[in-house]
Amino acid sequence: QIAHAANTVYVTTNREQPPYTLEDGSGLVIDMVNALNAIQFDYKFEVAPVVSDRAKAGIANGTYDMIAMNNVMWGYQGLDVVPSVDLLEVQDQYFALSSNVDSQAFFDKIGTPAAKTNVVKGFSYNFLGFEQDVKVLKNQFNTSVVLDEPTVVKMVLSKRADIGVSSSTNLQYHKILNP
Repeated sequence: QIAHAANTVYVTTNREQPPYTLEDGSGLVIDMVNALNAIQFDYKFEVAPVVSDRAKAGIANGTYDMIAMNNVMWGYQGLDVVPSVDLLEVQDQYFALSSNVDSQAFFDKIGTPAAKTNVVKGFSYNFLGFEQDVKVLKNQFNTSVVLDEPTVVKMVLSKRADIGVSSSTNLQYHKILNP
């Protein structure tokens, strides 16, 4: 019998995006890749959790073959990618400390000098005109950027931002762990 090496497929995903990728190296993406590696031997899938900008650059230069748990509309337009069918419907949600919010109108301040907003670097946001430049985000929209969604939550909880923007899945996961 002849043994042959599996083709390696490098899968990138966001550095920490609960419940898909967790700080401890676990998560649904890891579980999915482990399952794929267990049921077939033609390909060996390897996961590389990185920040959004590095994932895009890696897809563009061929370092990574696939990206998991992202939407092609999140800044991957123009890259040589073929999207799969959407498996989940995830929404960005705005959140703040309840002590700061007197009504839903509070969230009309998002992206203005009236409220410091916190977002993830490299993600695309319609309310920010899909702007990616950190300096423009800071100066024009009063927005600070961090590397992952759990840090957005931490920034709001520590009162370093008035409004946070995070995925519905991250916020649900956070609520389960920290009721």
